[in-house]
Amino acid sequence: MTLSKTNSGLYYSSKKLSNGQTIVMLFSVYAINGNGTFYNVGLAIGKNRKQCLNWYDHKTKYLSGHETGKSTNVKEVLNFCLNILKEFEGYLVSQNKNSCIVIEGADRRRLEVYRKALKKHRPDYIYHKENEYIYKWIKLNK
Repeated sequence: MTLSKTNSGLYYSSKKLSNGQTIVMLFSVYAINGNGTFYNVGLAIGKNRKQCLNWYDHKTKYLSGHETGKSTNVKEVLNFCLNILKEFEGYLVSQNKNSCIVIEGADRRRLEVYRKALKKHRPDYIYHKENEYIYKWIKLNK
């Protein structure tokens, strides 16, 4: 898997799932300050990569109701997400600057799923209960 970059500056990786749908994980810069660069994470499953990227760029309000007749394999999605997070962290380390990856859920239920998965598989991510997001700093020793 490799990260790609869109013209609008999004980093993303995509994969065709076993049920025929496409999963896209995106990283976008949403803040830069004296502490570093903050990246927001997006996750979309849809008919194809273009649809998912357009949804993230707010060019469409929703993903189409494309039904494959099969449910999404949660383990397949989890493995994809964990691998892409690790790859993006490696990219940030190679950029030699302080960065923070921030994961928010569209709702409390989704955030709880992300929190539990990261707690089990990536305990270096921290849950900020008051503001309801999960984050990890990539700090470089200078």
